[in-house]
Amino acid sequence: MKQILITFLILCCASAAYGQYYSDKEKVAVYVTGGSGSINKTVGNRLVLTIVKQKKYTAVERSTEILAQLQKEYGYQRSGNVDARQISQVGRQLGVDIVCVAEITEVKSVYSITVKLIDVETAEITDMDEAYSDLKTIDNLVKTADKLAAELFGVTYIREYKGFHMAAEGLAPADGKQWGGNLIIGYRFNAHLSLGVGSGYHSYSAENSKGTVIPGFVDFRVHALSYMVSPYFAVAGGVCFDRYTNTDTYVDHTGAAEKNSEHQAVYAYYHASAGLHVRCSDVFALFAGAGYNNMAGAVVIQAGLSVTF
Repeated sequence: MKQILITFLILCCASAAYGQYYSDKEKVAVYVTGGSGSINKTVGNRLVLTIVKQKKYTAVERSTEILAQLQKEYGYQRSGNVDARQISQVGRQLGVDIVCVAEITEVKSVYSITVKLIDVETAEITDMDEAYSDLKTIDNLVKTADKLAAELFGVTYIREYKGFHMAAEGLAPADGKQWGGNLIIGYRFNAHLSLGVGSGYHSYSAENSKGTVIPGFVDFRVHALSYMVSPYFAVAGGVCFDRYTNTDTYVDHTGAAEKNSEHQAVYAYYHASAGLHVRCSDVFALFAGAGYNNMAGAVVIQAGLSVTF
């Protein structure tokens, strides 16, 4: 009986703390007006999703309820202008603290999306922002809505789109006897997978030789997570064109002594690595990792910059 009572008290305390946590968060109603049904729904959903990523708020898409209340009390039509005082009144009836109003206007096939934050208590517009887009694709629509919500609510919401990408990376083994870099051009299929082709320039020095290597390869990368910071795994394979100079003196088959003789070689190239990929924006990302590279014949460290466009 004593154990049951203790468990009950713990559950009560947890429930109270949980309720207090959510009661402290400001409630936001999202209202979208001016566009078509599908556009309004998509914009509303993206605004809600981005707002709730800011732990200060709870949010819900309430376009239907707000419009119905405006029509009932003020005879408001969807094509009319949004009045902050009227929105404030409806917001109080819905029991929210802030109404996030998105107005969509089309001008010559270009859409303007204006987002306002209206304080329900004071009927003041506390913040607003505007963006333009053709909204022809779902990517454009989602990106525009995410950007507006992120700026207004201070949310870091980074979304990486599929498309062509370039990556520039530097590689060096731990012993410091080789250095070089690669440029990779390819396609990012989604936030997780990319495939590209690359080449580079590498210089090395050994005990009895020195030279330069130009690799040509196919590069495949996997990003484990779709978040801003994600582990990544990369594999590459191709061929290397190695031009080197023998710095040691040796005797060839004719009996002549040679030094600094030049040679060329072609051999297979492969590289496997793992590391961290950090997205700085929708376009730019940094990455750093380590792996085995047969061209160096050792573990190498790599770091670079990728651009998706």
